[in-house]
Amino acid sequence: MKFQYVGVALMVALMVALMASSALAVAANNDRPPKNPFLADSSIPIFHSDSAQSGASNIAGPHGKTRQVKPADIIWKKLGPNDGYSILYSSVYPNGKRIGWFGGTQLLAKLDAETLETKSTYVLHQGKFYSAEEIENRFAKADKLTGQAMLDVLVPPLAAGIESGVQGTYRLIDKDNNVFMLYTDRTTGDQTIRKFGDAVDDDPYSDIVLKEEFKLPRAGGERIVALGINITYDGTFIVSTQDGTVYAISRDLKLLDKIYLPDRVVDGKEFMSAFVRNSTAIDDQGGIYIVSRTHMQRIQWTGSKLSQDSVDGAWAETYPTGERGSGTTPALLGFYPGQDKMVVIGDGETSVRVFWRDKIPDDWAGLKGYSRRVASVLPMRFTGDPNEKIKLENALVTMGNGVFVANDTPNVKVKWQGSYMSTAIAERYLGQTQGSEIRGGIKWVWNSAKRSFETAWTTPLALVSSICTPSSNGLLYCVGLRDGVSTIEALDWMTGKSAFHYLLGKSYRYSIMGGMLDVAPNGDIEAGAAGGYGMFRVHTPKEDRK
Repeated sequence: MKFQYVGVALMVALMVALMASSALAVAANNDRPPKNPFLADSSIPIFHSDSAQSGASNIAGPHGKTRQVKPADIIWKKLGPNDGYSILYSSVYPNGKRIGWFGGTQLLAKLDAETLETKSTYVLHQGKFYSAEEIENRFAKADKLTGQAMLDVLVPPLAAGIESGVQGTYRLIDKDNNVFMLYTDRTTGDQTIRKFGDAVDDDPYSDIVLKEEFKLPRAGGERIVALGINITYDGTFIVSTQDGTVYAISRDLKLLDKIYLPDRVVDGKEFMSAFVRNSTAIDDQGGIYIVSRTHMQRIQWTGSKLSQDSVDGAWAETYPTGERGSGTTPALLGFYPGQDKMVVIGDGETSVRVFWRDKIPDDWAGLKGYSRRVASVLPMRFTGDPNEKIKLENALVTMGNGVFVANDTPNVKVKWQGSYMSTAIAERYLGQTQGSEIRGGIKWVWNSAKRSFETAWTTPLALVSSICTPSSNGLLYCVGLRDGVSTIEALDWMTGKSAFHYLLGKSYRYSIMGGMLDVAPNGDIEAGAAGGYGMFRVHTPKEDRK
């Protein structure tokens, strides 16, 4: 079954925007995936921005100058712990308003997209709730401490919230402004898809209601933990679980198919050791890309079944998995005629791996020592040290023929905190600490004539484990750290040169812990922050908007 490109015209010319007397290349429409017609018409209808998991924004962020941001120009929205990890936006309602859906661990909230005012909440799971005052006090305390004393304040509540959570991090908003989330009943072990929406149709400020739910079928005694949800370009939900089960489910929540991934192992005692711990990427031809602890693979949705048959275009490749396998959700690049089509992941060791995702070109000679499916192997060298060891957990972002990743490994050894999850959280808090900053970022560019990736640029900036966002205006936005002060960094996507930065202040509340920085619908910069205790939005001055 062939899927058609939906609603995106090809653009040949690149537009140019001027900023501070230097020209910035503005992303063309064919630099980003074609719009999925079954997702909400917004900048962030799904985690990682789109079904292809590119992380790129179709909203132009600020062009500006370096400035100290006034406290009054920062909205610090307190929720958590772990309810402030990501925000998704609806389509525009008939009254011209848009809703941000926030939360997902214990609390689900509807926020006015323009003001972030809370309009409705829904309790998902009974647990320890933190009031705004408690969250403020926690960070006021942590900001006065260093080292393990600081970690003892911030890490345990967040780790406990993640490990006890009942809703999957990955969720989406469909074209009808319904939110689909995965739910784990920790008493019965049942896994369901939950559909949330408005109590009153077309009223964005009405109460949140649970409209429908569907229990994922499992064999007797089978252990599954629902993890990722995405949607194909024909409107079929694809659900993956930590144990390597994949479901195809219709929009009216009926099972269409169920398969198991190769070499499936059900032994994960915690999330960081699960067989699958990342979501899926989907292209507009029905290709579903999943990385497990043993394979990078393409499952093909034929329109009626999930196929692992090469005749249908499916494939599976082993890769160096290290101790825990890849920590990254697959990201796609190349979507239109004449573009090479690839999928990229961080492996389980120290490299980024790129695979041909469709038919391997007949004249592709391959890389010596690798499967012909492998298009490139890119060593991560953020400091220039050839012995540098990076275990990537943050997703890569793609736009056009470029792939970017920020370092997410601190330059100091972090003491074992009692679990993989707690230690990973501690690494990221220490990575946003002066003296142990997580530094460096790399952008590679695919040279289609030479059929190889080339290093476009590197940056020594401390980007402190943020999933940066390339914007349609030709800038890449990241959270950074300068002399202990948290920043918003704007880099030229083409050259890597610093365009400007906003100084936010000294506080761990701005740590996004490997989360995503977003361009809000109004062009402001925002992020789920503080490891899930809340989110912040930085107001863009009028003179910085273009």
